Amino acid sequence: MNGMRVATLTSEWSAGSAAREHIYTIRLTNVSGQELDGFSLCISGAVPFAPDATIRGGSLGNVLSTYAELLPPSGFRLLPGGTWEIGVRDSGHPMHHWSDGVQSAYLMLRGGQTCAVTSLRVGRAIQQAGIRRAVRVPRPSSVRAPLAHQGRWERR
Repeated sequence: MNGMRVATLTSEWSAGSAAREHIYTIRLTNVSGQELDGFSLCISGAVPFAPDATIRGGSLGNVLSTYAELLPPSGFRLLPGGTWEIGVRDSGHPMHHWSDGVQSAYLMLRGGQTCAVTSLRVGRAIQQAGIRRAVRVPRPSSVRAPLAHQGRWERR
């Protein structure tokens, strides 16, 4: 499997508020024809995970700056077509933009082999209510400003 793309990674984030925690959800889907086990998901992005972040569906392995190793539960097997979902709460650094999420990823297999993972753009799980619209400013009937016209300045 070395060098093969065997999985696709998608992710989405929900902005936190006073009533709701910030959560970042990562989904790894096995697109190969083989069962995956004994692996870890290694990711890198703009926002680092705090070592004490709450991880649902797995655990946090090595962390170095914006690199993190996510470990599935012991004995976990990812069947062909199956998806492993990891939820990260209290990451220590809330996300504000899609580019804050996972930018690259790979699987570390038993024996140190690696497999490329196709990482798709981060989505936003919950859209904020009340999208702000552009403000319309009334256009003045005449403008007194210099305009460039055929190489010389004129006043209107």
